[in-house]
Amino acid sequence: MKVSEFFDSKFSLMLMGFLLTGVIGNHLAFLYQERQWEREKEIEILSRRLDETQQVVEELTQAMRNRFYQMQKVFWELEARRFENADKKWEEYQIAKDEWNIKIYIYRNKLSRLIGEELGYRLIGPKNAVEKKDAEIHSAFIEAHVALRTLLRYKGNESGREALNHDALSKLNHLSRNIDDLTKEIFEEYLGEYGVLHSAFSIIENASSKPE
Repeated sequence: MKVSEFFDSKFSLMLMGFLLTGVIGNHLAFLYQERQWEREKEIEILSRRLDETQQVVEELTQAMRNRFYQMQKVFWELEARRFENADKKWEEYQIAKDEWNIKIYIYRNKLSRLIGEELGYRLIGPKNAVEKKDAEIHSAFIEAHVALRTLLRYKGNESGREALNHDALSKLNHLSRNIDDLTKEIFEEYLGEYGVLHSAFSIIENASSKPE
C-alpha cells in the first residue's frame, strides 16, 4: 500500500484519531493535575495563615484580658477602701502593663498583616492620627490607667473620692466595651477566613472524587 493510500484509508484516520485523543487527553489530565496542585498549595498557605492568625488572636486576647483584670483588682481594693492591698495590686498590675506596652506594636503589625490594617489600628493607631481615638484600645487603657492612678493617690475628702471612683469605673467600663467589640470583630474576620478555607477544601474533595 502506498503512503498516500494509507493516509486516505479509514484505518489511518482512526489511528490518527486515537493518537490525537491520547495527546489531548494527556494534556488535559496534566492541566487538571497542575490546577489541582495549585489549589492544594493555596489551601496549604491559607491553612498556615489561619493557624498563625489563631495564635495571634489568642495571645492578644489574653494580653488584653490580663491587663484589664489586673486593673479591676486595683479598683476593687480601692472601692472597698483597702488601700494597702490596692498598693500591692497596683504593683502587680505594672507587670501586665509593661508586658502590654512591649508587645502592643507587635500585635498591631501582625493583626494588620493577617486580618486587616483597620483592625490593627484599633489597637493603637499611627502617632499622627487624630480620629477614632475613642475606639482605640491603647488609648482606652491609658485613660483607665490615669483614672486609677489618680484615685490611688488621692488624699482628699470623701466626696472628692466618690467622684474619682465614679470616673475610674466609667473609664474601666468604656475599656471593657472596646475590648469586647474588638474581640468580636476579630473573631468574625477569623471565622470568615475559616469559611473560605472550608469551601476550598470542599472544592478539592469534590474534584478528587469525580470519576476519571
